[in-house]
Amino acid sequence: SVRAFAAGNLTALSRMRGRFREANRWRDELFTANAARGLSQAALLRDIATASSMQLLLGDAKGAAALLDRALVRTPLEKLPEAVRPYTQIANIYARSGNVDKAKAMLNLFEKRQQRVLGFNDGIELHAMRGHIALAEKRYADAAREFRASDLGLCMTCALPPLADAYDQMGNADSTIAVMERYLRIEEMARNGTDATYLAATHKPLGELYEVRNERDKALDQYLKFVELWKNADPELQPRVAEIRRRINRLSDIERR
Repeated sequence: SVRAFAAGNLTALSRMRGRFREANRWRDELFTANAARGLSQAALLRDIATASSMQLLLGDAKGAAALLDRALVRTPLEKLPEAVRPYTQIANIYARSGNVDKAKAMLNLFEKRQQRVLGFNDGIELHAMRGHIALAEKRYADAAREFRASDLGLCMTCALPPLADAYDQMGNADSTIAVMERYLRIEEMARNGTDATYLAATHKPLGELYEVRNERDKALDQYLKFVELWKNADPELQPRVAEIRRRINRLSDIERR
């Protein structure tokens, strides 16, 4: 269990820095440790982590959904104990991929499971799933309400990036900035999982929002943090880093003038 904990955190740290080849090696180490200690959901969790990275960090929503389809054939949910079936993660990936019907099917299964098995975070996960489905259906006000309702429990950062996305889709820049800044300010030891997916994906758009507002110092601060985070990212991600470096140079020239 200690080996799995370490491998999981190293996976998150590598993803956070855009080093996906390295993250995949640690992900496989995590799978090996989980399988060795008898976790029947180990293979499915490995595939879910891969699909999430493909979708949120590499922008391959279609590929993520296809990978998840194959994963559920290899590891059918009905073969797993009810208490460990990852309905929430699966529903959220399907919703973000535009597969709303499949996301709603997972939500329905989750609600039926609650009649037999109750989890500590069931209420939080229920609101999160509903929020992602509402986002997929472009019901942005409903999504924001659901994500606000899910902003509870031990994880202080989990609900904030999707909540910021809901506000952004609504065109509410003030609320988007406020939620993103709140997310970045939180000091929490257990935020690796959130940061693995959302830290770089917060610095960049937050910098863009500040640049649109002509708040150049704040834009530069976010762009510099993004570049520092991904300076050693995988080669296929370096064009994104180069784009932000160009923005930094342009804003720095304006500041000097």
